[in-house]
Amino acid sequence: MVANKDRVYLTLFARSKSGTYHWGITRSPKYEGEGDELDSSLYHVRNLPGENASIYWEYEMRRIRSKGTRNSLVRIHISKIDPRNVERMEEALADVELIQDDPSWTCRSWVRDAVAELGRQGLIRRWDWSTLESKALWYVQKKIDEGRFAVSGDGNEEEVGIATFDMLLSKETRP
Repeated sequence: MVANKDRVYLTLFARSKSGTYHWGITRSPKYEGEGDELDSSLYHVRNLPGENASIYWEYEMRRIRSKGTRNSLVRIHISKIDPRNVERMEEALADVELIQDDPSWTCRSWVRDAVAELGRQGLIRRWDWSTLESKALWYVQKKIDEGRFAVSGDGNEEEVGIATFDMLLSKETRP
């Protein structure tokens, strides 16, 4: 058995419109860095402007800080992954179908499909999507109600790391 497995999270990011979120999957080491090092990965889709005022979806994987970005709101720990399987996970995520020209398909749709595919391949724990989605939405609202994302009087946000709920332990691990 491999010790120090990476953690896989369903992560919600702020958008300009209140009550809406950008959804992604993040992977971080068990022991996350304290500084500004890019020790984690974000896997998500984004919509970009195309020709004739159209938009198209594009998959992106990029390195991020484990303590979160300016727009990180919450993350839900959904699985551990053996570092030897990270490359397979990344290949599977890159192959998740992108649905173009369907206004009902979103980044949340991609995350739903990606989590299902990773579970089917045995790379992460299998989850019922409605359970994950409802827990993520409940948790982000809980953090909003607690004032977690409030900006101080001087306009600065306090660096406290990203709020984390662990589905494996059924508890908050980083308030």
